[in-house]
Amino acid sequence: MRYGSKLDIVLPALVAGCVSVDTGRTRVDVGVPRALYAVDVRADAPATEGPPYARALRRAGDYQARVAEKLAEGDWEDLVKRSGEWVQRVRELSSYAESSHDSLLFRRYCDELLRHAENARHAALARDGEGCRRALNAADPVLAKITRTFPLSGSPPAAAASPSPAPEPAAAPTGRPLVP
Repeated sequence: MRYGSKLDIVLPALVAGCVSVDTGRTRVDVGVPRALYAVDVRADAPATEGPPYARALRRAGDYQARVAEKLAEGDWEDLVKRSGEWVQRVRELSSYAESSHDSLLFRRYCDELLRHAENARHAALARDGEGCRRALNAADPVLAKITRTFPLSGSPPAAAASPSPAPEPAAAPTGRPLVP
């Protein structure tokens, strides 16, 4: 094994779940949130593992990573293709909202993620590396929120207790005594 090679530097970063590439034309620093997931997030993980949306969530994360890889390579045609596939995967994920413990919040997070995926696609079409990088970076915390709120295994986090209902207002005095 050669010491001091670029592989010695890049390999730990890949294991940590982040991509940092400087091609001379475009610098890409994308922290794909794989380390934030509680379980294996590979799209090829068994479908029986986790809730119904688990596989779609894994795939959305995988496609974000593929977009980051294509951006780092500077392969614009493949970047456009992969970013379009990422948009499709996020739409697929959104279709599982009803299977989650909070469908409205699930949809809201998916809409936010979809907005970033679409921004990445538009930037790729325009060959705007910086815009694509910004969209990828903006998607990281959204994926982290989704996986934190809608875990891939186990039970969802405890919901905040609903506030107790407000007491009903007292009846207006009628002028009659309460006791006969």
